[in-house]
Amino acid sequence: MTPQAVDYSDLIKSFARGRQTTSVKTAARVGPGPLLAYCIGVAGLEKFGHRRPLVYVAWGNDHWLDGWAAALGAVDIVTRQPIAAPAEPVSDLLKDLDFAGNNGWFDAPGKRDARRILQELDRLVGRNYAIGAMLAADHSRKSLDALQKL
Repeated sequence: MTPQAVDYSDLIKSFARGRQTTSVKTAARVGPGPLLAYCIGVAGLEKFGHRRPLVYVAWGNDHWLDGWAAALGAVDIVTRQPIAAPAEPVSDLLKDLDFAGNNGWFDAPGKRDARRILQELDRLVGRNYAIGAMLAADHSRKSLDALQKL
């Protein structure tokens, strides 16, 4: 017996009624107001992530999504429940990591501090969660790539 994928297409269609929709492949400009973005990944968040409200429809391997959603206080449209914000000590470690990344984690002190902080975050929530939270904190893709390699 093969497990069947859950189909959320009706839920997404009903949520999309009366809202603008886009994807990274959409070249059209989008106006103000709520935006429903399909499977946009990091590239799409760079393009549309500063808009609020933004509805992100994800599937696949967006491993950083949990950290991003928790950092922003996102709401799961399936359950209609908010994603829990990071609790202490994770929230404090993420603040410290964000501060250490003021130069994109490219300078020696930033790398040193990030390595120390990431060891603890890796143990508590995992690297992808931390990357997602830093994405929510508006760090660039170049900086996030550097952080991922530490």
